[in-house]
Amino acid sequence: MNSIRIDFQSDPRWLCFVRGMVREVASAFGLSRKGIQNVTLAVDEACTNIMRHGYNGQLNQSISLECKIKKGLLEILLKDKGKAIDLKKMKSRSLEQVRPGGLGLFFIQQMMDEVIFKRSNGMNILRMVKYGKKK
Repeated sequence: MNSIRIDFQSDPRWLCFVRGMVREVASAFGLSRKGIQNVTLAVDEACTNIMRHGYNGQLNQSISLECKIKKGLLEILLKDKGKAIDLKKMKSRSLEQVRPGGLGLFFIQQMMDEVIFKRSNGMNILRMVKYGKKK
């Protein structure tokens, strides 16, 4: 297993660096150009949601990003100590039911193969998985 982890502040200026790192990891995993774009966009959207909703725009809060390449899958973990996620409200909606500005979770779920939220020890944990090509 190969992995890389960074901790960064909840400042949108970090998003360019985060996108670059995720692109490189997704490329090393062997995803297609479209797959790389999808994973990068999903992580960017998730980080933006943490910054905007979890930390209410505070720029100095901690976010942890870990990317793991395992046999047959790319696992991405995002951890933050922002407001607790209301898992009942995190259920995916159809496009017709989405409120303005509420497409983030829909897009993340469309771009990734697995999306799992949980709260543990005062921390929000988002696990996103993208599977590799079937051989």
